[in-house]
Amino acid sequence: MYHLPAAPAAVVIDSSLLVRAPLRWLAAGLGDTLAKWYEFRAIDTGDNGSGFAASSRANGEICFRLIEQHGEAACRAVIDGQPSDALDQVLDAIFLFAGLTSLMASGAHAAASHALYEGFTVCDKTREFGHGLLVGFGNLCLLALEQRSDEELLAAIRLAQACAVPLTLAAICPDLSEAELTAIVRASVDAPDMANMPFTVTEQRVRQAIHRVETLATSVAA
Repeated sequence: MYHLPAAPAAVVIDSSLLVRAPLRWLAAGLGDTLAKWYEFRAIDTGDNGSGFAASSRANGEICFRLIEQHGEAACRAVIDGQPSDALDQVLDAIFLFAGLTSLMASGAHAAASHALYEGFTVCDKTREFGHGLLVGFGNLCLLALEQRSDEELLAAIRLAQACAVPLTLAAICPDLSEAELTAIVRASVDAPDMANMPFTVTEQRVRQAIHRVETLATSVAA
């Protein structure tokens, strides 16, 4: 993983330029930003009563609510090539509120979603698919690992679908071999971010989570 030597001194966001970018770029931003809520909620024990933790919690939920409300319309704006208020709203989530969530985090703020991404990087076929797109799929697997209800997981799948985030392994790589999947799952479990989950995650549990997500996603796509 490559890290810049310093954070940018300034960020200029012009939606009239960003609306011309490929949809997958916005989708990647949406997937990664949704993780600010899903992952923080997964690892938040509630024991940290600091203002920083409260800020991360609040900003993470703002990220989710903005994308839940405006994500689909923002994607439509990019497809149409026309700036819109919805696009501006999700850009605020991606660039501002997601940044505040991480900046104010007191301790770990990444978990299974990013661990799945790290697992995908060991495979040549999936490594370059897109950080946020892979994290977005990882969000769904995280919810399955948490044993969230079918109703909640289906809602998350529909939101991911509306935001052009992949719902299945086949959408990421249609010819992934069993050996490649095994390597991805193993690397995910061994990734440092997976250790932030509040329970032990095994390779079997990751495989079961992926299977459950794909099974439910099939019913949504049908």
